[in-house]
Amino acid sequence: MTIEKIKLSKIDAAPEPIRLEWDKDEMKELTASIKEHGLLQPPGVRKLGDRYEIIFGHRRLEACQMAGLTTIEANVITADDGKSLSLALIENICREDMIPKDKALALQRLMAEMNLKNATAVAKAGIMPRKSAAVLLKLLEQPADVQDMVGIDMGGRGEKRKTKPLTMEHVQRSNVTKGYQDDVLRKAAREGLTAKQTHAVAKAVAVAEENQDEQRARSLIFTYPYSIKIHNDERESERYQPVLVLPPPAAAIDDIVVDDEGPREPELTTYDQLRSLVAVTRQSYERTADALAREAVGLEKIERHELSESLRKLANDIHEFRAKLYQP
Repeated sequence: MTIEKIKLSKIDAAPEPIRLEWDKDEMKELTASIKEHGLLQPPGVRKLGDRYEIIFGHRRLEACQMAGLTTIEANVITADDGKSLSLALIENICREDMIPKDKALALQRLMAEMNLKNATAVAKAGIMPRKSAAVLLKLLEQPADVQDMVGIDMGGRGEKRKTKPLTMEHVQRSNVTKGYQDDVLRKAAREGLTAKQTHAVAKAVAVAEENQDEQRARSLIFTYPYSIKIHNDERESERYQPVLVLPPPAAAIDDIVVDDEGPREPELTTYDQLRSLVAVTRQSYERTADALAREAVGLEKIERHELSESLRKLANDIHEFRAKLYQP
């Protein structure tokens, strides 16, 4: 590899560029930097006859043209088509400012070029950590519209934090759901959820999936906004717990009746029966409260008022009944 000064007019673009998209504001910043400081990191090219073909550094090359340069320094590399492609892919994959979709496609091409079977093989080849490779490959399993929603997490706050509604962390943390990850990611983009909030939605949906409740899974995604705070996997699990009725207290040995039919426990007392009914009532109330918290969001004002009145009357009835229990 040698450093040579080359006229920009003699450098051709690669027939299949690795980077398909880049941020316009970042290009402006790069162009301004080159105008002020010059090109600090030369691109890589290979010589083809009396001309050159760019291997890596397409964005830098375009910024140099925008800055009005006519000649630049470049790394001239001896490489055939296969090596040229591998160098371009590796150089771009390692860049943090590359759009995730382009990086994932580049990784996929590199794996085919180097005959790497999976993310573990990518890590063993020293290209990138296994976990990073696995998440990139997972991105390619998503529909095209979801892939296009994922940008670069730039840090900070507000619009400067990311170039698109989602980041790779959203993709990684939504992976707990099997069949609805793309819909969860669309919900996150639609509602502007953080990666942590997206994870909460995905975990709640995963509980519905495990219990083969497709209607509930879709309701969590499409019906209920995250703002109503019902996306909780622990509470979601409670929906599928069987209603338990407290058993009456075990009969003491002295209470066991022995007659011609053999030993048997005495019949339940009135207190035992009432205590069991109170336990069932309590569980019914908890399910009702949970349903009201979820469903009341879409109700009209008059409907909310009617439900409130019904609950008030029920509370009064229970209060009056409690008072009767203390009467002789």
